[in-house]
Amino acid sequence: MLYKVQYNPTVAENILHAFRELHARKIWHGDVREENILVRSDNTVVVIDFEWSEINAQPDKLEAEMEEVKTLLIWWKLSR
Repeated sequence: MLYKVQYNPTVAENILHAFRELHARKIWHGDVREENILVRSDNTVVVIDFEWSEINAQPDKLEAEMEEVKTLLIWWKLSR
């Protein structure tokens, strides 16, 4: 899980990439938090828990979620 991993720019970029991919498909995750982001030993990222997700989400909702992702990454970098 993200909170057990030291800050790593590669992982941070992979997290951004994962959410960019979701948003390119108009999928809103809806529960951006460290517990819902798993990091494999090769630094690939798996986003889990799509209970609150929405398909065909509006662009403003996707943009707001991306801001949440960026805030999470800033917090992660500063707290480690």
